[in-house]
Amino acid sequence: MDTAHPAVRPLADILADIAAAERQLADLETERRLTRLMRRAGIVIDFDAGLSRTAIAAKWGVPYGHVAAILHKARRTERTRRVLAVAQPIERIRRAEPATGKIIDDWLASSGTKESDVRYFPLRARKAWVAVLVDAKTAQIVKMLMAERIE
Repeated sequence: MDTAHPAVRPLADILADIAAAERQLADLETERRLTRLMRRAGIVIDFDAGLSRTAIAAKWGVPYGHVAAILHKARRTERTRRVLAVAQPIERIRRAEPATGKIIDDWLASSGTKESDVRYFPLRARKAWVAVLVDAKTAQIVKMLMAERIE
């Protein structure tokens, strides 16, 4: 064998190595995508559990801005967290105000919305009490139902 000119590999071996590398890259890309999805889900779960953004960034080893971007895309904000902290579950209004609970139950049945998907706020309007139903995850208003007229 000539040391100045190393042996030339057969073309079939080179093509086989290229195909194997392409398969490995595809597998790595799939693993990367799944890891990112799991990290995003974990960040949202940690935020919903009450961790601060800085604590989440430290836990996951990502920049604070990355945590903020993920939470923004998931529609999770500090305001949402505060709203959901004071929102009441539907079962509580059923015990305290059975008439309002019935109105809410009728709407839940007609809309097909699950009780676990909404929370309740009482709202005093000028001439009525209104039941404000908000999404249990995003705190977005889902429905406003007139509960009781005030004369």
